[in-house]
Amino acid sequence: MPRSASRGPSRCSSIGCSSTTRRAPLSDPARLSLCRHLVNEPITTSDLAVRTGMTLSQVSRHLGRLREVGLLTSRRDGRQIYHRLDTDRLTHLGVDVLTSIIR
Repeated sequence: MPRSASRGPSRCSSIGCSSTTRRAPLSDPARLSLCRHLVNEPITTSDLAVRTGMTLSQVSRHLGRLREVGLLTSRRDGRQIYHRLDTDRLTHLGVDVLTSIIR
């Protein structure tokens, strides 16, 4: 049976980051490209590199930024780490954006 561990967001809780802080990583075209893959299924860093044509280092750096603002979750399965966008946080991000516009 494979080992399994879950890693959630590291720096931003739902209270700790403003919607502006959480939106900032999505303004980078390369990160947005990664997000399009991460929203559909859990995927490894190396698979993301192959799919996007980025180096492992570039993918890792972008994943780290998404994790910092709480938009990425990671799960270890044996030697592989699978990443996925946190769709609940993305949903709240939309509400945050709307709230900031209304205010």
